[in-house]
Amino acid sequence: MKILLKKSSNIFVSAQASKLDTDGAIISGMRAPSVTSQTHQLIDVESVPQIAKPGQSSYDPSTEQWTHPVELYTALIPELKEKIDAQRDLLLYVDVDLEFPDGVVRTVQYRNEKDHRALSSVVLAAMANSIANDPTAKVKFRTKDDHTNLVESSDFISIAMGVMLEKEGLYQIAWDKKDYLDALDPEDEDYATDIANFDPLSGWSEE
Repeated sequence: MKILLKKSSNIFVSAQASKLDTDGAIISGMRAPSVTSQTHQLIDVESVPQIAKPGQSSYDPSTEQWTHPVELYTALIPELKEKIDAQRDLLLYVDVDLEFPDGVVRTVQYRNEKDHRALSSVVLAAMANSIANDPTAKVKFRTKDDHTNLVESSDFISIAMGVMLEKEGLYQIAWDKKDYLDALDPEDEDYATDIANFDPLSGWSEE
């Protein structure tokens, strides 16, 4: 592909230029008479980095290296955090296999917030029984195999804790990733590299 640069500074002008001569440039199909071959150059590159912004990023044809101001890297952080949240939710809403008191491993559905509320409502009922000093009182909970389980309140609280502990780990990983981004110092010489190399989709223990 071709990009348009200012000759004096190598500042990136556009990736939409198709022609450049002394009469001007053709950018996005329109003539730009003030952008001429005397002040600009049209060169071939393999690709334009997603972070590159016209008027801010620069490209050195001799080294084939892009340079971007620190502010552009800082602007990526909110987007990276959104990707962290999206990956967390993708891994969060996954069914969990647990052994029930009868010795059978059954699947606790955890597909969405509705499943979370269903689990929580039974937990609240089990906790109410325990508070009332009746931990052996049974609660009903339906698993993925359409089996209605009658489980003593104390046992069900343990089952629910198994689900919650697994999910809590995902939140902790997400918090750690966000804290890492927040701790990066724009004054550090590795700041841009650290952000450019940060992968919000890796490093999840549940993968």
